[in-house]
Amino acid sequence: MELLWGWPEHRLRHTESWVYAHAGDQHAAEAAQQRASELYPPSQQRLRTQVRLHQAAALCRNGHIPDGLRLAADLLDQLPAEQHNELVRAVARQVADAERHRPAYGELMERVRV
Repeated sequence: MELLWGWPEHRLRHTESWVYAHAGDQHAAEAAQQRASELYPPSQQRLRTQVRLHQAAALCRNGHIPDGLRLAADLLDQLPAEQHNELVRAVARQVADAERHRPAYGELMERVRV
């Protein structure tokens, strides 16, 4: 399915995921994340991870900070190091910015430092 400005649906759902996650609308974010995950083939592991990092951000914004930080750290651990790029690290930093003084913050930041 091609949407507005020639965007494929997976790109729209990915963008929706980011917007809703950062707005704190966990329900809408989860729906967009589910749809994006269904549209990305398994070979697109980095993009699938980015969408799951949006889930971690939504958790943090809704007060589930340790869960969000842990999810982000686990996602980075599961993504092969050669697929870590600046965009993945930037999304992980957005999750970490939710609460800098928690111990899990330092653990996550160790994974995103270049």
